Amino acid sequence: MSVAFRLGRSDAEWAATRFGAFDPYTVKHEVADQQAVDRTHPVFFSVQETYERVTQTLEHLAPHEALVKVGKQVVPITTRAFPTPRASRAEIARVKDDYAQRLMTPRREITEQIDGTPEPTVPSYAPVSRRVPIGATRRHDLYEVNRREDPEAA
Repeated sequence: MSVAFRLGRSDAEWAATRFGAFDPYTVKHEVADQQAVDRTHPVFFSVQETYERVTQTLEHLAPHEALVKVGKQVVPITTRAFPTPRASRAEIARVKDDYAQRLMTPRREITEQIDGTPEPTVPSYAPVSRRVPIGATRRHDLYEVNRREDPEAA
């Protein structure tokens, strides 16, 4: 299953080949005059025109609109609109601290794993809740984080 909300031009061009399908028998224009129908043939969409239509559809989707492709079927959908969430700085800080406790490893544990020596005590100006991302494996990564936090180093 693929889902696409409004896309920029280059992304829409890329996605058009995945959401659209070329049908060589899609008629672009037929003569309206019944007497001329016998003397003419219909004009069909080219490959480029077919994918350009899909590209423009993807570029001009309104907010909350998307195209969903399941198998070979593409269906337009409209999603629900939700109000913009509002939170105080204190609530955001609590959420960040909660995720830091759950998902990150304390800096002291990382430095001890890297070089076997405990990290010096944290200066009073460093935030207590700041932790090192799990992926930090080099002493240089920790040095850069500490240097950015140290107001005297600037």
